[in-house]
Amino acid sequence: MAQRFKTVRADVARAWLAAVVLCAVGLANCSPSKQGEAQASESTKPPLVEVAAAPVVQEAPIAAWGNDDPDHPQPDPSPLGDFVLWEDREGGRVCPVELENARTIGGYSFVYDEECLDRLGIADPYAWFAADDGSIVLIDVTRHVLLRLTRHRKDEYYAERQAMGLRLENLNLTRP
Repeated sequence: MAQRFKTVRADVARAWLAAVVLCAVGLANCSPSKQGEAQASESTKPPLVEVAAAPVVQEAPIAAWGNDDPDHPQPDPSPLGDFVLWEDREGGRVCPVELENARTIGGYSFVYDEECLDRLGIADPYAWFAADDGSIVLIDVTRHVLLRLTRHRKDEYYAERQAMGLRLENLNLTRP
């Protein structure tokens, strides 16, 4: 058994050495040195082979507003930019806000004046997203819904908080 194992090892070693020699000879023929170039005849040079160009694969365009998953595209949230969130009453509070397109946990970045939104009864909004029905939803850091603004017209949203028994003024979200 030991003799058979030594024979197999010797055969493997010879095969490996032959492969190395063939590889070295093949490489020498592919890129001859300047001195060897003069000695090489046309018959020993490898034939030229045309390589077909690889097909160009077009990637699906990714929307600039932050859609980072081309396999599961999301609808383009058109309400981006500067808005005002205001109470629906004469002399009501008005707070400037910005709906950004930068992705964050649960949606997109929401920029606001903390003191102003506190006076509207909205504590610590973290992100916003556009719901399937076109509503704008504000959520906190734990992804709990703080406010749902139903789309009324283009760039006009409305939240009926009095109807929900919150004893808070209804809110509008419109362009400034």
